[in-house]
Amino acid sequence: MGNLLKRLGSTFLEDGLAISGVLLAAISFLSFLLFGMADFVVSQAMPFDDLSKGGNSLLFTYFLDFSGVFSSILVVTGLVGFIFSQMLLMNIYLQTKQAKWLLVIGLMVMMFYGLISFLIPKIENLENKYTGNSLVAPHVLRHDYNTAYGVVGSEDLSEMDQAYLNAQISAYQYISSPNDENQEILNADSMGLEIALIDAPDSAKTLSSDVVAKIYNLSTIKNELPVMEVISDDVKKKEWGISALIALLYAVVIFKIIKYRREVGM
Repeated sequence: MGNLLKRLGSTFLEDGLAISGVLLAAISFLSFLLFGMADFVVSQAMPFDDLSKGGNSLLFTYFLDFSGVFSSILVVTGLVGFIFSQMLLMNIYLQTKQAKWLLVIGLMVMMFYGLISFLIPKIENLENKYTGNSLVAPHVLRHDYNTAYGVVGSEDLSEMDQAYLNAQISAYQYISSPNDENQEILNADSMGLEIALIDAPDSAKTLSSDVVAKIYNLSTIKNELPVMEVISDDVKKKEWGISALIALLYAVVIFKIIKYRREVGM
């Protein structure tokens, strides 16, 4: 059995196409992670990370809470479809030797980017708006910001959670109506979140670094937000690291394909 596994492993490693297929799958997953990060998600589709929850009864939790169901199905379907479409198109390119298929692959990447950075966050927001047990998000997504602020103030939340939710509310308000007044509100709430992060640095682990980075990017007082700047810089480092890894894996795929074509005389 051991010798059989070794032979299969050796055959797999020698098969450039098999390796390329696995690498394309890895590239697809890394692209999924990258396109969902702060600098890639379209601001108008910024997901609301609601830390306030209601309706925690067993009936609601297991039978009536549909939040995340449709977006999760779309994520899995889109990711699997993206992997197999890349492998199929790469195979067609090898068969036809026509460069247009490389352009089609590029188009598929752009479509996948649109799916992850815009469409899925939009669907997640719709799920939060009409289903689920979030207390603040439905008001924010209906542009009822005053009510959303009131809910945050009335709930039994930590100072960190309140500051985080308030900053998200003002970010949404500014995105929907980018004027000077809303910018000032966003800056004030960003400063409130900064102070909360300074007072309770360990609590930052419970927050979405991508959301914090998005709020930081929208503010105009960046020089007064050193803690949020560190979080934003960490997100950027991850983005650059994943981007570099994707580029490296694509280079390996291209090398394997070129090598395969030479071996078969294409």
